[in-house]
Amino acid sequence: MASRRYAMRLIAYGTLVLAFAGGPTVCLAAPDAGQPGSFMLQPAGARGAALGLSYGALADDVSAVYWNPAALAVLRKPELNISRTWLFEDTDHTFLAFAYPLGGAAGLAGAYVRQASAGYERRINPFDAAQKFSVSNQAFLLGAGINLPFSPFPAQAGLTLKSVTHAVDQYSDSGLGADAGLRAVPAANLAVSAVLHNMVSPSTKLVSRSVSYPSGLTLAAAYTRELTGDLSASLTSGVRKYAHALAKPSAGAEISYKNAAALRVSVDEDGLVSGIGLESGNYIIDYAVKFHELAAVHIISLSVKFGITMAELEEYIRKGISKFDKGSAARLADAYTQKAGIFLKEKNYVQAIKTLETAALWDPSNQAIAAKLAEARVEMDSSLNAQVMDRNITIATQYFDRGDYVASREYWQNVLAQDPGNEQAKLYLGKIETQLSYKEMQRLEAEKLAAARLRADSLLEEAAGLLKNEKYTQASARAKKAMALVPGDKQADTIITIAQQGLNLSIQKRLARVNVLCENKLYPQALEIITTILEDDPAQKAAMEKESLCRNAMKPGLSPSDAKKIEKLYYMAVDAYLKNNYETALKQLDEIFKIDPFNDPARTLSEKIKKAGKTE
Repeated sequence: MASRRYAMRLIAYGTLVLAFAGGPTVCLAAPDAGQPGSFMLQPAGARGAALGLSYGALADDVSAVYWNPAALAVLRKPELNISRTWLFEDTDHTFLAFAYPLGGAAGLAGAYVRQASAGYERRINPFDAAQKFSVSNQAFLLGAGINLPFSPFPAQAGLTLKSVTHAVDQYSDSGLGADAGLRAVPAANLAVSAVLHNMVSPSTKLVSRSVSYPSGLTLAAAYTRELTGDLSASLTSGVRKYAHALAKPSAGAEISYKNAAALRVSVDEDGLVSGIGLESGNYIIDYAVKFHELAAVHIISLSVKFGITMAELEEYIRKGISKFDKGSAARLADAYTQKAGIFLKEKNYVQAIKTLETAALWDPSNQAIAAKLAEARVEMDSSLNAQVMDRNITIATQYFDRGDYVASREYWQNVLAQDPGNEQAKLYLGKIETQLSYKEMQRLEAEKLAAARLRADSLLEEAAGLLKNEKYTQASARAKKAMALVPGDKQADTIITIAQQGLNLSIQKRLARVNVLCENKLYPQALEIITTILEDDPAQKAAMEKESLCRNAMKPGLSPSDAKKIEKLYYMAVDAYLKNNYETALKQLDEIFKIDPFNDPARTLSEKIKKAGKTE
């Protein structure tokens, strides 16, 4: 009796396995529903569902891990997506995925797929009370796409590994598989793709029956074209063929308005699917409805992208300033700052500094931008120094290997001058000393000292002439260079001392004159003298304090309407400057100076234009 009951139970579960090995989609009218792994045929994401089987050629989002892993290589932002499909009889389908691009050369993505049904009844024999059980199918996907080094046109390849698990009541089993994909853009606006499904076929066994997923192939093409400045359209077509099943053609279309709203439709042998999409910044919501099932099937997707791409920043900057006010200018400054951040990541310091300088023009009071600009300059200097050192090391090593120890010694000494603790330079200089004779070393040192003495004498002669003309700062600088060449030189030390004393005396005389001018409220004349003091000694505190006092004393009391006018004129001047319309920019700055002669941002922009040599 027990053995008979066991046999009946085995038959019952065997029947369940045949019914559900492909997942709960057996409830649907689609011809694919009965094949193993049919839950993986449910489309991932509402956009892909609305465009049909050919979406693999158009996919440019995280769902590419399902549709075509090769397309992961064209992702430009990290992206998170969750999609939900409501089927029939307590059955639902969930897709959750995250993708991360790797610098435009490759992309990675992971996804979780789950389809579950509840409310099934089972009986071991006809007279037993019904017992409830559920059926579930799930898969974990890990995909990667890379750009191929293919010169005729852009091409990508990708691979998705998957682990699938089927569960019926208390029975479950798992299997491993893989899909492979190719994508290419052989002509402008045209993309083609090929995806090999179940290249490695997952196999699962529930109770006693083992099933394997059939292999399949999807070929697709997509053509995208801009219709007007705001409208663009995409047309897709493709065909999918699984083993032991007929080929399934599909075609779809999408019309997009300003990349913010889209209408979609597709058709295949099962019927019609349509959908819509809305996008705002990094947030996207898509919806699709399938009309060809037992009843309408609804799919909704929510996606969040992270960060901003260079193309988006350039588009924002291209639009320029919408209103000539502080808020609009600050937003534009932020866009330039973010663009500079991308340049810094790429080690493109020249463009990063240029972009940060532009950001500072739009928001001159933003200290964070000024700090980033200073950091970028320091980083560029460090990078350049490292490049010079690497070059010196390379040349020094090459000379040493050729036996030209004299030339090698010179370059290693340059390395030590940049990095006194460089062990490699010390090691090679030690080797060079053992190779050169004592007399040769003496001769080299004598030649070096003679050359240094000759250069120092020339510098000291220049310094003496500058000292006579009371150009103390320049005289001191020449003497210090001579001292660096010939340490301890008495003449250089004397000139430095005299120059410093003369400079101090000159500054005191000029400060005294400034005090007299300020007392008589002759601030413009006082500022002219203060400028000469700061040129000689930029850190002179007394001069800086007097400069601040003079500027504050001369600063007119601005009415709210004048302040607003200055703000607008300044942003108009910046806009004209960035468009290379320098004459207009200077006219607008002149209007500012008529109201506020000491407006710092306007003065900075004026000097920037004049230093660039754009004015006569």
